[in-house]
Amino acid sequence: MAQAEPIVRIENLGTNFAGRWIHRHLDLAIEPNRIVSLIGASGCGKTTLLREILLLQPISEGKIYLMGDCISGVNISENQRRQFACHMGMMFQQGALFSAMTVLENVMFPLMEYTDFDRATIREIARLKIAMTGLVAGDVADLYPSALSGGMRKRVALARALALDPKILMLDEPSAGLDPKGAYELDVLIKTLQESLGLTVIMITHDLDTIWGIVDEVVYLDEKKVVLHASVNVAAKQKKIAGLASFFNSPRGRAASYYREILKQSEVGVVYASNRQ
Repeated sequence: MAQAEPIVRIENLGTNFAGRWIHRHLDLAIEPNRIVSLIGASGCGKTTLLREILLLQPISEGKIYLMGDCISGVNISENQRRQFACHMGMMFQQGALFSAMTVLENVMFPLMEYTDFDRATIREIARLKIAMTGLVAGDVADLYPSALSGGMRKRVALARALALDPKILMLDEPSAGLDPKGAYELDVLIKTLQESLGLTVIMITHDLDTIWGIVDEVVYLDEKKVVLHASVNVAAKQKKIAGLASFFNSPRGRAASYYREILKQSEVGVVYASNRQ
């Protein structure tokens, strides 16, 4: 069987801010229908890399390809940028919801910006996306973000990221700020949506429960490039990469691994950890 074309391919990427290299000679290929986590020390360029794939941040050198098409470079027209952007949805760490808009208006926003649907159709699509994240649209549609709990804001931000039916969903520390139960429920939701919608998920997370629970592969960034791209099981066994070894083999890391085994025995855990066989 022929190997699938990477949905995201990065070649010799370089990112320079005021003479300081954040990325240099960075190569990465992400296959479709996977959940991939970017990990690494603070300042290694994880969020910058997501922003570059999203066309929110220019690169200094190299190439970025989305589904085989080069999306980097000055020759990309604004219309092409908009078309590429429709294939990607982003959930920012704090949600980044518009405080002056209701929940429904927040989810409608990308549809208003990127489609020609009439307002009634956009409203119905937005209500559907809200329902997909486990919220009852009739209960929350007219609320403002300030009236929502942290977990609800995360779900609304996720609904907005899914508004345009993207092929790639990007998440920046999705469970940050949530209690363990809320983080667990969000992980289950992300995994369920990824499988049912055929999404490729690229996330930044240092939550080891999330990594052991739903992530297929980890990409470890260090020395301005990708040092390791491997399955969670393989990455956790690395001993020669000091930062990676300490990440997985700290007491917290070992506890998360044990927690993964317990989840396998639970009914919900079958969904949560089905890819950790």
